[in-house]
Amino acid sequence: GRKNTDYSLSPEMQMLLGWAWKLYKRGDILQMIDSTIIETCDQVQALRWIHVGLLCTQSDSSLRPPMSTVILMLSSHSVTLPDPKKPAFMNSRASQNSKSTSSAHSHVSRKTKSSSSGSGLSHSHASGTSTSSSVLSASS
Repeated sequence: GRKNTDYSLSPEMQMLLGWAWKLYKRGDILQMIDSTIIETCDQVQALRWIHVGLLCTQSDSSLRPPMSTVILMLSSHSVTLPDPKKPAFMNSRASQNSKSTSSAHSHVSRKTKSSSSGSGLSHSHASGTSTSSSVLSASS
């Protein structure tokens, strides 16, 4: 196994999903299977799991299978798997969303730090609204 993102690897392999998609498109998806288990695992089953994983990451959410279908796909070889489309996290829009999320997280961190110095601790949401800590603890 490996992390989703590992910048110590070659650029092609840094993002696990992008690497999986490239291997799938080239027909080399067996390279995804960890070399320490490739000889002892059920390769057909492992390939099916990877295929279903790619189906669950498609850009168009309407193409992603519901969980009941995922369970059926994983438990029955009689279900034919459709070809997956490009994963969502490989689109430029997803990169922009990632930058916005990072920016919103930074805003929340700054707001929380400045608010925590006062007596009424508040947490700022990305929308810019504040919620008192008593409301947050009541919902926990």
